[in-house]
Amino acid sequence: MNNLKQSIQLLVISTMLLFAVSCASDIAGKDNFFPLNVSATSEEESTVVCFSGLLSDSTFAIDRIQTAKEQEGIRINIYLTLLNSKKTGVLDYCTEIDSDTKDVYFGKDKTPVWSRPEAGLVSE
Repeated sequence: MNNLKQSIQLLVISTMLLFAVSCASDIAGKDNFFPLNVSATSEEESTVVCFSGLLSDSTFAIDRIQTAKEQEGIRINIYLTLLNSKKTGVLDYCTEIDSDTKDVYFGKDKTPVWSRPEAGLVSE
């Protein structure tokens, strides 16, 4: 009986670890936040784009944020992990973009969330 209990505990721990590993590489999309707020502030040569919001699924937290250059834009990737005492689901992130950057995309679906006004589009 004791052997069965240990086997069940091992199975539960293994399942939780597999779930955590699969979530660690998951990139959030715009729909994962409620709401996703995007704002930009421009001064002479520099533009700062800020993101704020709350993950809509309370079992996840933000693990890390990566900004990647893509052609004339940048993509913001937010990697998720399971909620824990060191990480939260609150997004409060700003990044400075150079004058060559015309568009900002968000997440795994590469959703456009901001465009430089002189590019003919307005911010969402």
